[in-house]
This record gives sequence, structure tokens and C-alpha cells, in this order.
Amino acid sequence: MTINGKFNNNTLTLDGELKIYDDSSSSLEVNGEYKEQDTILKEEYIFVDKGNQLITLKDVLYKNKSRIKSILTPNIVFITNKKYTYNLEEINVKKVIFSLNNINSFYGNDYEITNKSINIAYKDYTIKVSFNGCFNKGQRQNIIEINSTNIHSFNEYQNIIYKFVTFISFAIGDIANQQNTYFIDKDGNEVKIYYKPSFYKKDGKTKQSNLFDINNINLQNLFNGWINLFEIAEPLIPLYFMPYFYKIDLNVKYILLTQGLEAFHRKITRNNQINFIDRIKDIIFNDNYKNLLLKLSDEKELENLCRKIRTTRNYLTHYNVKQENEILKGKEQIFTCIKLELFIDLYLLKFIGFMEEDFHKIYHSVIKNRFDRENVIQNTLANKTLEDE
Repeated sequence: MTINGKFNNNTLTLDGELKIYDDSSSSLEVNGEYKEQDTILKEEYIFVDKGNQLITLKDVLYKNKSRIKSILTPNIVFITNKKYTYNLEEINVKKVIFSLNNINSFYGNDYEITNKSINIAYKDYTIKVSFNGCFNKGQRQNIIEINSTNIHSFNEYQNIIYKFVTFISFAIGDIANQQNTYFIDKDGNEVKIYYKPSFYKKDGKTKQSNLFDINNINLQNLFNGWINLFEIAEPLIPLYFMPYFYKIDLNVKYILLTQGLEAFHRKITRNNQINFIDRIKDIIFNDNYKNLLLKLSDEKELENLCRKIRTTRNYLTHYNVKQENEILKGKEQIFTCIKLELFIDLYLLKFIGFMEEDFHKIYHSVIKNRFDRENVIQNTLANKTLEDE
């Protein structure tokens, strides 16, 4: 979106162009500079009146500055038709509405359904998840509406948004990007707000098969469990999603996954006395899903995998030359990383409320697909070769 106009900082008006991008970040280019001093690095507010739109740019940093042309980057852009918007902390919000892209799979595989909605409760908030449209006619549209019986600040709503968006991202095995955000204040005014969320993936594909979707009858319980996970392990949530955001060296990814596995187990069990290999075994041989893993491997092989995971982790963190011939390397390390991701997901699913029957539902799409990924790929390639012949 591009907006041209006269941009005023309450002292000087300059012609300029505001661009708002798909990730809700923005940039402003003006003819000239508001202040000549090099020590002035930002403008607290810049305003533009477009008649039916009053636009506020807050905390606007200079990127390039000259008397001819300056480029600035707003932290937040507000658009409303009533009054200019200032501090978020001073705004009393009744409702926040936004959409999430990249989440078609969360709505399940019923291609004929044209609309559906569910409500999820959290404290005095209600999160309403709605979609409309049909896969047969194109991408489904979704609306997430969060409201409360009480008045809250936007910052408080942002906290709920972050927890909900990470919950959906965990469910779909990819990053759900927040877009098209606006809120209704206590006076009923609609305010569009543009800022790049910290939890946003610009590009790249990391898609895994869904762990669960909107049709899970225990969705409320699963969200409650996700909130409980936040309460005991919030610093680990960014660690969990890091491979979704960045291309990571294989050894670094391996260390990251083993660190995540150990840290989640430590937080959930609240036991600091268990050694690393016993943590792995406790996760893999969990009664709720171990029988599904034992369909794909026997107990002796799983025990051996646990030892290899530990040895490789120790080698990569301490570089013991004597272990060099005992560690996972190359293709074996790549597929073990996929297994580690699976083990973490299964353990977290159990913690947030997955029942034994839920694990059975994802046996083929998630458990077998990831644990046996090497054979899955080989079979897929073999079938493709037969089709080509």
C-alpha cells in the first residue's frame, strides 16, 4: 500500500510517500529533512491528513538523511478516521481483529465446507477463529477476533496474540504470519495498526504435516496446555521455532535440537538430576506413544539411537577425538535431526493434552512420516521412477 501526501511533525510539513509492506512494516520517503542536526536520529510523531484517513507514524527512525531527500522507518503506523493516535499504552481496547496467512491446513481437509468458526477462552478473553471460502474456489480467508469482557491495553492484547499465533504455528508445523490487524477502542473507533510482528517469517518453506487442526475436539484443552507451557518454559518457545526462521548449519541445528529436548524435559519434569540419555529415553519411551514408535523400530534399536544422539551431542559440544568414529554424520545425522524434531513434538503434544487416540490419528502423517523419513523418500522416488517408465 502506498500513501502520498504532506507529512507533518508538528513543526514542518514535507511532501512524501509512505509505503506499507506485506509484513506490515513501513518506510517513509520525504523531500528534505525535518531537522538538520545529525544528532537527531528519529521523529517521535509524524502526521498526515488524507481527509477520510488520519495517519499517525510513531517512533520514526532516520535511515538516510539529507536536505534533498530523507528515508525514515516508522515503528508503528496508525490509520483511523476519527483522531490521531498516540501512545498505545493510553489506548483502551475492546477488540482486536487480524488474519493469519499460511494456515489453510489448520482448517482440515473438508474441501466443501465454506465457513466455520470456533471459540477459545482465555482468562476474560474470547478468541474467535473464523474462516470462509472454499479450497475449490481458491484460498480460504480467515479472521481472528479477540475480545474481552473488560477493557485492556493493546500491549495486553499483543501478549495474547503472540501466544495464539505460536499455538497455531505449532499445530501446522510452519509459521502463521499475522496480517491486517486493527482494533476497536472503548469509544467504538476502528484503528488500523501496522507494525512488523517479531514472530513473522518473510519467506522460505519449512512446512511439516499438521500435528492437529481446527477439528480436534480438545482444541480448548490443547490451548490451555500451550498456555501452561508458556508459564513454565516461555524462553524456550523462540528456541523451538528458530529452525523455522533461519537456515542453520547441520551441526548447529543438531546442538539446538538436543538442547531444546533437554531443556523442555528439564522444565516439564522440574528435575535437574537426570542425565541427558535418561531424558531422551524418558521422552521416547513415553507410554502414550512408545508403542507407535515400536512399530517402526524395536526397543534395542531405539536404545542404540539414544546412545548415538548422546555421543554426537557430546562430541559436538566437547570435541572428543576418541568419539569421532562413533558419531552421527552426513545423511544419518540429517535424518536423526528429523527424529529429534519428532520426539520434541510428541513430548510437547503429550504435555499440552494429547490423548492416546490423538497420537494414533497422526501415526501415518507425522510419526511414521518423520521417523521413517529416509524410507519414505526412497519409496516416493521409486514410485516416481515407475510412473516415468
